[in-house]
Amino acid sequence: MRFSIPEEIIKPFNERDPEAFAGIYHEFYPFIYSFVHKQISGSPATADIVADCFAKLLQKRGSFKNLRIVKSYLFQTAKHGCLDYLKHARLEREKVFEIQIREQALREDIFDPSESQGELLTMIFKQIENLPRKCRQIFVLYYTEGLSIKEIANRLGISEKTVFNQKTIAIKILKMKFNKMRSVSAPLLMAAFYHISGLIHNCWI
Repeated sequence: MRFSIPEEIIKPFNERDPEAFAGIYHEFYPFIYSFVHKQISGSPATADIVADCFAKLLQKRGSFKNLRIVKSYLFQTAKHGCLDYLKHARLEREKVFEIQIREQALREDIFDPSESQGELLTMIFKQIENLPRKCRQIFVLYYTEGLSIKEIANRLGISEKTVFNQKTIAIKILKMKFNKMRSVSAPLLMAAFYHISGLIHNCWI
């Protein structure tokens, strides 16, 4: 990539010259903005991520030898910013999905904890015990101990992505099992599980 600004701009930039920073900002802003815009599908957060990239560039003044390193730093910072945004957005979608399930259960008034609790608890225990080991471990930590995905990842020494994927697999397996049994819907399962999670936790420890 050929730059429209002189390489010599690096020296005053490293020395905190505001005009030098302005030159670098106008040189790279269009490319960084375009990159971020594509990575997060045109989200309104694009401008914030780009602004954060240049804010971090300012903090690093004094450590750049040439414009190629400045360009590389900006794109790496933008990449990490996009990944953090997408991870946060995914976790938020997951939370919203779980809230919707619980709200649906309440609206439909499908679960009465005073009725058939023992039978339902037995059914849930049986299906959880049949989950693959890692899925079962993560599912129990999440729903009975109330740990977040990040906390589970730290406890088990695995990535947050692995925790999310394994929890998703566990939920899908349970949904399939109960759908085949035709005895309890997914909203009922989740509502019941949240209600009796304390009982399950006490039985597990």
